[in-house]
Amino acid sequence: MAKKQLGSDYILWVNTNTSGTGSATWKAIMCQRDLTINTPFDTIDASTKCGNETLVQEGQETVEGTAALLQKDVADTNHMTTFEFRQIARDGISRQYKAAPKTATAADDGKIIYTFNGKITNVSDTFPNKELATVSFAISVDGQIEETEYEYEP
Repeated sequence: MAKKQLGSDYILWVNTNTSGTGSATWKAIMCQRDLTINTPFDTIDASTKCGNETLVQEGQETVEGTAALLQKDVADTNHMTTFEFRQIARDGISRQYKAAPKTATAADDGKIIYTFNGKITNVSDTFPNKELATVSFAISVDGQIEETEYEYEP
């Protein structure tokens, strides 16, 4: 029987190194609560007098999620703060992202790693009374999301 995946296993990471030199610097986007990867397929009516026909093509892929807002903590260099996230949203630069398991163990073998380039197209901070402050965000993907299957190597 195939193994089931838990949503809590996945984290969205962003490459904060935009210099184009050196290796990627991956940071988790704050403390995520949920993540949605949208791969829509558009149906086009291609019917003619010769017969009914439809064409299917991929639409604009997006990645959406929510996260707990984080303040700066000098002891935590793995998670992006709210300020850092809002700054990359404002710079309008297409960046590298990956949605991947938060660990790299044998239990993660066979999980999908989603990689893509994209721009943050929506950020909504919410500050409810006496509750956790959160951010909702959307990223428009440049091109397509690449999917690879994780293979554990001890």
